[in-house]
Amino acid sequence: MQAADLGQIPDSEKTQSPLDLFLIIAGANLVATTLQTGASLAPAFGLKQAGLLVGAGVILGTALVASLTPLGPRLGVPSVVACRAALGLRGGALVSLILYVTNFAWIAVNNVIAASACARVFGGPGSERFWAFGLGLLATAVVAGGPRAVSHADRFAVPLLLLVGGVLTFALFRLPASVTPLPVDGSMTAVRGLDVVIGYQVSWLLMFADYSRYTRSAAKGTAAVFLGLALTSLWFIPLGFVTARAARSGDPGAQCADDP
Repeated sequence: MQAADLGQIPDSEKTQSPLDLFLIIAGANLVATTLQTGASLAPAFGLKQAGLLVGAGVILGTALVASLTPLGPRLGVPSVVACRAALGLRGGALVSLILYVTNFAWIAVNNVIAASACARVFGGPGSERFWAFGLGLLATAVVAGGPRAVSHADRFAVPLLLLVGGVLTFALFRLPASVTPLPVDGSMTAVRGLDVVIGYQVSWLLMFADYSRYTRSAAKGTAAVFLGLALTSLWFIPLGFVTARAARSGDPGAQCADDP
């Protein structure tokens, strides 16, 4: 079954386990843009206030995405088709266009950040374009293989991403007390900060049925999406915030590549 298929998935082909769905969502959310969401809050808020904003924003935003997830298993069609009942054919086409453009934007941003980090370790600054091109080709090849290829890739990629996150977390705990954190300048209101976190979670909304439609159980699919999105955000957004504060930089590429 290919990701681009628009037809209804019969029950006999809904063989994706809730674990695979969880890994797909978790793997797609353990990325530099999740760190950047936290890093964007670093100049404006202290640790306690940021923690409250992140916690509330993640739960509220993820709950909204999860509330639409059952439509995937029940209807068996992708989001751009499922939304036609409410928006019509033109509305569905508009959602498809927005999803197409925003997905390329997310992939491009993450590839550039990943390429910057890889170039710092292997090849130097001059190799950054090579890394960006190579990582882009790799991501395209995996997606072209459909949900089965993505699930297999995630079985390798998610543990690796967890390891990277663990290394960053461990490095932060080893920071010397002499490190001076980024000063708080109050450049963002609490309402705007909450909006940033909720908005990042809600960016998944256009894909509410795309992955869950391959899972038979609506309840288990909803739980997998909620946990996959919420748990990774509750880890990586605060991690990005604390890393940016410690590194005195909002650049997630530099944060991932350099020792704090």
